[in-house]
Amino acid sequence: MIYSKVYPFSNENLSSYRELYNFDGAKVVSVLGSGDQYFASKLYGSKEEVLFDNNATTIYHFILKFYSIRVLSYNEFINYFVKYRLNYTNSYVKVRKYLPNEVKNYFDNFYKIKKKFSDILLTRTIVNDKDLMSDRIIPYLSEENYYKLQNILNNSELPKMYISDLLEIKNKINSKYDIMLLSNIYMYLNINAKEYKEFLSNFKNILNNNAVIQANYSWDNRVCEFRENNYIINEVDGANLFTSKNSVLSLKI
Repeated sequence: MIYSKVYPFSNENLSSYRELYNFDGAKVVSVLGSGDQYFASKLYGSKEEVLFDNNATTIYHFILKFYSIRVLSYNEFINYFVKYRLNYTNSYVKVRKYLPNEVKNYFDNFYKIKKKFSDILLTRTIVNDKDLMSDRIIPYLSEENYYKLQNILNNSELPKMYISDLLEIKNKINSKYDIMLLSNIYMYLNINAKEYKEFLSNFKNILNNNAVIQANYSWDNRVCEFRENNYIINEVDGANLFTSKNSVLSLKI
């Protein structure tokens, strides 16, 4: 089992997904990552979600974030996750009693070995702090949307989660989904856009008719190869400090 550092927040413009995909009442299968694809899906009206990642640390981080959103005020959450990058004892103590024992033990051990919670986080270099306190790219980070999401999560159970890579996940779930969110997994597969399209066709068994796959997120807008292979390409406002526009690439299988 892999235990690696995690991104504290997504570096994709997830706020753009509301116009690109129909989440209302949808069943969503998504890479876990920072957890923000899940939180955006819930805010946009998804009814069922299943998450996967080959990095076990993402589950501990996600569960801490899930219960933090349930318990903390907006300002407390921003301080805990943005300003102090989890290194704030008062917030952890407030959330701790709601955590499952395995997660509680995982984070409690940090105190025993005098380790910072932020040691599990990757350095945030793409998204600036101004965006991390608005809903421009991550929809639940405005105060209004945060409390909407808080209400939704207070009426939701933790989603199903699997420690699995993309290749294995289709053999682990036995339901069909309307939306598949794959973030930038493509970057790690070492295949071209045509091969990737063929690879994703293997997931028909877990997708409903007319399902859509968010196949890749491009920060540099190098999408010619994807266009030649008939991916759906949507230009969105840039999520980072370096480009004004990004591209979201989708497939209907």
